[in-house]
Amino acid sequence: MNLGNNSFRDFQYAGDAVRMAVELLEKGNFGEVYNMGSEGGSKIYDLAHLIGKLMGHETIEIITDESRIRPWEIWHLQSDNTKLYSVIGEKTPTSLEQSLINTIKYFHNNNNKWAF
Repeated sequence: MNLGNNSFRDFQYAGDAVRMAVELLEKGNFGEVYNMGSEGGSKIYDLAHLIGKLMGHETIEIITDESRIRPWEIWHLQSDNTKLYSVIGEKTPTSLEQSLINTIKYFHNNNNKWAF
């Protein structure tokens, strides 16, 4: 595993983001900055294997283009929703696995296309 596959990212289900953004528009202060995320996350390497597993592939090969790894890469990104939750109340985010299952179902139900 190289460093590019080892970066850690906080992913949020789009439905959760929309729900929280609507509440923030209703309750938040205009001009304020709020962090929004799942407050969890995973390594890109682990995420790739989970997606492969959920799509029916027990093993996957990860090929990294070394030229795309930035020398200034931030290796760990994770949100802190403390300020957001102080305005809209704490929410239970959709798990990463359930988010991926929902996304894969959408993909399959739309003839394996991402277009809307």
